[in-house]
Amino acid sequence: SIIHLNDNRTFCFQPHTYYGLEYKYIIEHITGKLSYADMVAKLNVAIHQFAKRQMTWFRHVERHGARIHWIDGLLPLAEKLEQIESLLAAEKG
Repeated sequence: SIIHLNDNRTFCFQPHTYYGLEYKYIIEHITGKLSYADMVAKLNVAIHQFAKRQMTWFRHVERHGARIHWIDGLLPLAEKLEQIESLLAAEKG
């Protein structure tokens, strides 16, 4: 859809680069600034860097007393919900 909008010259790319990592690199590819391979490589690096910054932030928050309950993202949805419900029940009572 982005390519279609760009072909019709009805899509303004600039504000969309702030919405997420993907937009920035896809737009650079569509506008010819990056090859597909470079887009994928740079996006992967950017995602890993972002994840590292998130983990640094979480560790900082934990060091300052916040409790973070980590739930394994690979668990089936029903098990994740059970853990969340259990944690919420423990907070109430």
